[in-house]
Amino acid sequence: RSASLPFNIALVTETPFVLWDEPDSRIIWDVRLGKTVTEGDLRKNFKIPANIAIDSMYLTTTAQEDAFAQIEYGKSLSHLGLHECAIQEFTSALKSAQLISAYLERGRSYLRLDNTEGAMTDANSIIAIQEDLAEGYVLRARAETKLGKTYEALADCTKAIELNAELAEAYRVRSQIKQLHGLHFRFVIGDINKAIELDPTEPTAHYIRGTLLRFKARASEQDKIDAETSF
Repeated sequence: RSASLPFNIALVTETPFVLWDEPDSRIIWDVRLGKTVTEGDLRKNFKIPANIAIDSMYLTTTAQEDAFAQIEYGKSLSHLGLHECAIQEFTSALKSAQLISAYLERGRSYLRLDNTEGAMTDANSIIAIQEDLAEGYVLRARAETKLGKTYEALADCTKAIELNAELAEAYRVRSQIKQLHGLHFRFVIGDINKAIELDPTEPTAHYIRGTLLRFKARASEQDKIDAETSF
């Protein structure tokens, strides 16, 4: 059973029951929202062979699995820009089980709504539960940056990289903090290059690097003009 799924399908064959894992996420939400799911839907989305009979479908009842389902649903809402609705799902999940992923996703949604204090509280909750989780420090760094605590934010990003040197977000956020500090190009570009190396598909990192390179080109051109006119 996959821990992130709220239910399994029980199938009857010539042998005892078989549990068919990894259902399509659309089916998860159809079931959670009480919509009708046909046998054709199940066979198509679960890739169930015709020679296997579908006997029953049931929801799991453990609080933790229900919380995982709510977190996944909240993430879907967040991707649609429905951050307040997403926060409600994450908060409801936390009533069932104290899951780090619920704090992390809720903190990110808080930041998107400029609720910096809420994000800071969730980041601190993550670190209190698991102090060696890099993502908690990055979330706190993002909140600290919005609060103007850039030195603390820089320290948290550095801590995150020490804990997980493969976390692209930590390098990207640290590069942004260094920019706020007015550090020289050479101190910033290394972090953003590393972020892109680790996650080439992340658009924000490419935007930041493009901006840095444009500013550098303009500064170089201005230096050349200044040098030519100083005599």
